[in-house]
Amino acid sequence: MTTSRIYYTLIMLVLAALSSGCTAGIQGKVDTQEEAIREMRDSITTLRKSQADLASEIDEIKQGLQTMQGTIEHNSMKTERALATLKQREEQPGALTNQVQPAGPPGTPATPVPAGGAPGAGTEGVAAPAPYPPPLPGQTPQPPPQPTAEWTYAEAYNTFKAGRYEAAREQFKKFLQLYKTSDLADNAQFWIGESYFKEKKHEEAIIAFEELIKNYPKGNKVAEAYYKQALSFIAINDPAAAKARLEMLLNEYPSGDFAGAAKQKLQELQQQVPAEEQQ
Repeated sequence: MTTSRIYYTLIMLVLAALSSGCTAGIQGKVDTQEEAIREMRDSITTLRKSQADLASEIDEIKQGLQTMQGTIEHNSMKTERALATLKQREEQPGALTNQVQPAGPPGTPATPVPAGGAPGAGTEGVAAPAPYPPPLPGQTPQPPPQPTAEWTYAEAYNTFKAGRYEAAREQFKKFLQLYKTSDLADNAQFWIGESYFKEKKHEEAIIAFEELIKNYPKGNKVAEAYYKQALSFIAINDPAAAKARLEMLLNEYPSGDFAGAAKQKLQELQQQVPAEEQQ
């Protein structure tokens, strides 16, 4: 073999070796890139699934909020319809029952005034002043003094305490005609509703308490009026309206004197109201 031929053979062997090494290196890089692409695709798939799950959870939350809002609106509408119906009945003579249930014994205590005191709270139960004394012989008769708001209110309240609810109701109505701007006006309206409640005239009681809530929203008897409305709705077999009234009480007076009783009554109603009424 000639020298040139030996050189040629060696050169071809070197080129073959180099070519084999480059091919292996290139193939390794390709494999690495393909593995990276697969991992990236898996990450994208996982991310898309997480986004889909998150979107589903958000939709469920939105649906729950819509359901809750619908329940509140449904209960409010039922309450408004019930009040409108009762108001219409009251305006139609003879539509409501006029039968008076037996009243409690004389001296039945009235509902206590919530602690914290409100204007006029201290006048409840105070004895009315004695009648104006007659003139002595030889004296010129003097016209009796005009009764004050406190005197008129105390007289009506004492009548209520004596169990004469219809008479007390008329006295409180007269008081409101004479002293509708008095600090005692909201209390007088409350006792009108309470007199109906004592006689078990629950529909009239609901309307009377509603007058208090509408006309005296800042009065000290509003929370109790809500509570007595709820009890009246329960008495006329409308637990959904009662539930709405208790929820309004707790929303406006979450730490008031009637909050505990309202929560307990609401729990009882949750177990009694049919599922379709709660939706």
